[in-house]
Amino acid sequence: MVSANQGGPSGHPAGCSSCHVPHDAQGDRLWPYAPSMETTQGTQLSTGSALCYSCHDGTITELGATFFEQDGSSHPVDVVPSSRVTIPEDFPLDGQGRITCASCHNPHRTAYVNYLRLPADDGDLCVACHVNN
Repeated sequence: MVSANQGGPSGHPAGCSSCHVPHDAQGDRLWPYAPSMETTQGTQLSTGSALCYSCHDGTITELGATFFEQDGSSHPVDVVPSSRVTIPEDFPLDGQGRITCASCHNPHRTAYVNYLRLPADDGDLCVACHVNN
């Protein structure tokens, strides 16, 4: 059994409690609070992406700090995929059919760096959706 204060299935050093709390949760899915639904620049976020951005906005960690500001260095999130891509079934979209952080990252179980669903260094992650595009 994995306790909330130890690294566990997520691989995160803080374990489940890095994102979830079992008591007095204020947000969905046992999140410690309801995250802000927009970035400091006013970009609207889906619920799942908002939780990621609550740490990855530069206040907790610099990793991904500009991700949601569409600076050209990252993949867009909270958008409906175009008809030119094919999204694998194990790359989940949100309830509105949009790409979220969890489409490419699996915060619960992964064998790859940065919680990616597939390795990125050889292009497997990109071509999972962008075949012949």
